[in-house]
Amino acid sequence: MLDWNSRQTGVNLVSIVMMTDTRRSFSDKIEQSIGVMNTVYIVIALLITIGVTYNGARIQLSERSRELASQRILGFTRSEVSYIMIGETMSLAVLAQPLG
Repeated sequence: MLDWNSRQTGVNLVSIVMMTDTRRSFSDKIEQSIGVMNTVYIVIALLITIGVTYNGARIQLSERSRELASQRILGFTRSEVSYIMIGETMSLAVLAQPLG
């Protein structure tokens, strides 16, 4: 027959094992949740970046429409004018990347 101290020790051991399993499970869930939230934040950041870039390109196009028309009159093709606009937008993005 088991005495009170040995029975109490068994209960403590079981509770320690259960607590360790619970902590491990909680840690795994938290780690998984952090991974999901990081993914969501990255997707939102990419959408904002694309939106800001698109908006900037639209504003640049509307502000420089006369200059672009002048380039077309001077003999530039549509692809050359587009290449110039894309080059300027990309150079602005590359220069702004370290700051943002």
